[in-house]
Amino acid sequence: MDLRNILNWLFGGAGDASKRHKAMKLLVKALKKNKYKSFYNIFSRNATQNLALYFYELYEACSQLQIKIDTTDGTQRLRNMVLRHFFDEEAMDIFMRLSNKYLIENFKLGDPKAIARQTEENIENLNEKLNSDWRENVDKCYHLTCSFIWLINFDYYYLLRNFNNNLKEHSFRPDQRFLKVKAVKILENLKDFIAVAEEINAEKDWKTTFYILNRLNRGADIQYKEWMDIFKKLEKVMSSNIFELIVCHAGSDPDWKNDVIVKNEKIAQLFLETAARNTRKTIQDILASERERSISDTVSFIFGGNKNARGAQFYVETWNEANRVKSAASFKHTVTFNYCIIFMSLFFKKIKSICDIYTIYGIWLNVDNMHILSQITHDLTILSIQLSSYDLSLSDLGEKGAKIKYLNDILLRTGKSTDRIRLSRYIDSVNDEVMTMINRIGYNLNQLSVFFLKFENKDGSLKNEIKNVKELAEMLYSDGYNISEIEKKTASFLNLLDFLEVELDSGVASTEEEENLAQHSQPLPVPEMRPNS
Repeated sequence: MDLRNILNWLFGGAGDASKRHKAMKLLVKALKKNKYKSFYNIFSRNATQNLALYFYELYEACSQLQIKIDTTDGTQRLRNMVLRHFFDEEAMDIFMRLSNKYLIENFKLGDPKAIARQTEENIENLNEKLNSDWRENVDKCYHLTCSFIWLINFDYYYLLRNFNNNLKEHSFRPDQRFLKVKAVKILENLKDFIAVAEEINAEKDWKTTFYILNRLNRGADIQYKEWMDIFKKLEKVMSSNIFELIVCHAGSDPDWKNDVIVKNEKIAQLFLETAARNTRKTIQDILASERERSISDTVSFIFGGNKNARGAQFYVETWNEANRVKSAASFKHTVTFNYCIIFMSLFFKKIKSICDIYTIYGIWLNVDNMHILSQITHDLTILSIQLSSYDLSLSDLGEKGAKIKYLNDILLRTGKSTDRIRLSRYIDSVNDEVMTMINRIGYNLNQLSVFFLKFENKDGSLKNEIKNVKELAEMLYSDGYNISEIEKKTASFLNLLDFLEVELDSGVASTEEEENLAQHSQPLPVPEMRPNS
């Protein structure tokens, strides 16, 4: 039990003068018996020349290192050097396979999805390889290295200037003179030194720390034996509690104790989390880039010279930019919806004409197949009309557009969360309806592609499921229909829909917002709806 604990046990919480006086008397006794009592004069409360000489020796030992090494603890270079020191060859190999350069090069050569899966496995393997023991060793070494840097970086010169105002920085002489000084003037310096020096223990793994610092700072030449002698002497001084006794006595505060919390950064776990996060971001960026390239190539193949074809006019991104209020919902599927309108306007007439020739003029061996094709054609015909009419309904003159404008105006005027929820819900319902149409188009076009594959030969001619196959082929040819091209465009458009598929937000209001809406909900006045243009 050290002196501070004894004092706390005897007088902890006592604020009266008599108990404080007794505590100060105990401090005096402890100082008189202390091995390093020459550091402090009890009666004058002066810090002596001997104390100054001790710090002068430490300053001389640390001075050159203050100049030669990077004394900024916590630098990224230092973290990296400590981490690399504990990497074995296998761990380094796994880590290098998570680097941006490696990933970018491999994505050029292989299947992106397979590489993404393999990269996730590499992240798991690295976490298994760098287990809890590895992380503990890294953190201990890093903390010990920082402790040494704190000791080196302590401002000895500022402390010593109190004893000799003419002292020159980083200049040393064997006959250096110091004067005694009132200890109260250096109390804060002593407190700071106590917090730093308490971390020093000669029994710890200083060889690794010095090896890392010598590699990090060429020319530092930190000698193990020399510093072990310094540490052992420092340990003796610190174990005597002389600095704590001086602080308590000179500051007339017998209850003082060092409460500075020395930071102990866990760099190993942070490193693994950062590596995983950065790697996953790189994968996402690469996949996003590949996706954009695939979309661009597919769009170019499908629409070719028809880039100026008219698409959506009102369910568009520009509406979001012009009308988004606070965090209200926005149109989510504008790109996909636009491509659907363009595709149907450019190719549906051809698709329908081909299907009509099959169903009207074909002599089918199985009438059920004819009905399937007829149903597909019917559904796509309805959808082609719905797409354009739905887009028009979102104009200011349309039913849905007028209601959105009405709700938007209310929100702009009131700013209430209940009005925001109403607008968000209505726009979310529009998004759901748009997505339903997109899915129906995708489903029917996919069914059509399956039909083509089932009833056509590789050369584009019809199989004998239809009796008058030659007659239909001549009819299609004479009308100028290139079935193979339509099939390829349809298949590519289905791929485009897959590329554009996104995970939708739930659109569900928070519990607090739901309760707020229930409390304040009133029937909305129905705006006068103008007919569609």
